[in-house]
Amino acid sequence: MVKYGIFLGGVGLMYCSTECFIEKLRQKEDFVNGFCGGLAAGVAVGMKTRSLGVGVGSGFAMGVMSVVVDATGHSLKGESMIPHEGEMQPRKSLSPTVRVE
Repeated sequence: MVKYGIFLGGVGLMYCSTECFIEKLRQKEDFVNGFCGGLAAGVAVGMKTRSLGVGVGSGFAMGVMSVVVDATGHSLKGESMIPHEGEMQPRKSLSPTVRVE
């Protein structure tokens, strides 16, 4: 578990540090920063697997996923799924003796 934790921590570090570096370099906060971070994270995966194809493919996939998350406002659930203040839905009980309608 420690080995995988270090690996995934390194991938996250590559993503975050590259995204922040590109943002500071370009002086813009947009989807390009996240895409570059995803590409850098893919390089880390490619180095671990020692495969250029895996590195390029995973980098492109992580970059595209970052663009999708940025385009949806950093939420994949959508606005209709997030309750607004004061609109909390009652919890449904899983107990067979209690019925919530």
